[in-house]
Amino acid sequence: MVLRVAPLTRGVRGFAFSPHQGNRHRQRPRLQIPQGPRRRRRGHRVLAPPVRRRHPRRKAPAPARVPSSDEHGDPKKPLAHSLLERAWPAAEEHFLAATEPMRVNETTRTPVPVTLKRLASDIQLPPLPDAVRWTAPTEGREEEEQPKFDWAKETVRHVGIVVHRWFQRIAQDEVRGWDAKRVDSLHSRFVRELQRRGVLPSEMNRATGLVTTALKNALSDERGRWLLGPHPIARAEYQIRTRTRSYRIDRYFQDNQGRQWVVDYKTSEHEGSDVETFLDEQRARYAPQLDAYSAAMNGARRGLYFPLMKGWREISGA
Repeated sequence: MVLRVAPLTRGVRGFAFSPHQGNRHRQRPRLQIPQGPRRRRRGHRVLAPPVRRRHPRRKAPAPARVPSSDEHGDPKKPLAHSLLERAWPAAEEHFLAATEPMRVNETTRTPVPVTLKRLASDIQLPPLPDAVRWTAPTEGREEEEQPKFDWAKETVRHVGIVVHRWFQRIAQDEVRGWDAKRVDSLHSRFVRELQRRGVLPSEMNRATGLVTTALKNALSDERGRWLLGPHPIARAEYQIRTRTRSYRIDRYFQDNQGRQWVVDYKTSEHEGSDVETFLDEQRARYAPQLDAYSAAMNGARRGLYFPLMKGWREISGA
């Protein structure tokens, strides 16, 4: 807002008037607002500047947009109150020419086939086929996976699972960096793993002792280091699947002579004196299991390793 100020003269009571105040037709008197302390004087009136009246804004037309097409490719009518709607009488023919390849000819339209049919009331439905029967193949170690419940045997089973897990770790490391001192440093790890598996506190000392003994015996035994050591081809906890079932082999490897081996670890205990007889009985007991492993691996040689006793039994014959 621009405020024009005319030459001022001193008026009455602090008001300033224009010198042309006597001629009302030439110029109306303008009341000037005093500045500074004079504004605070008694009797002064402050006049607000005139408020400029605003005209209502006119709504701008919608921007021009290319009209969409229907299912046959024909352009639809533009949106109402848009720029294209105003220009549509002149632009329609150009849109029709541009969209000609996209439009479908009425003569070439294929009718939609009617697929809904009503069946006869006396129709006879065909008999249902027989139910399909399928049984999931069982994993290996059937006898170990489902033993009869016994707290003592249950503890031994958990010990075997923990020993198998650490044998897998040692085999992956190819025995490098593993000795009895390192096994002793893992005592707390053994306790936590056995606790997670539900071993009772009263059985914990015995269970951790069995795990420690099994690992130390395998690392100090020549046969154990050969089983867990490096080979041209080696797998730990090797899972294979045949057409009828799947297996999990504790140790599979190919030695330097090219012979394939499948070995199963057994954490069985024997407190008697006749250890050799006990190992022979275990070989006869687990021979069918190793035979299945060997057949799945194209006739690999079979062996049982007992880390708690440093025992070894090879299963020979077909």
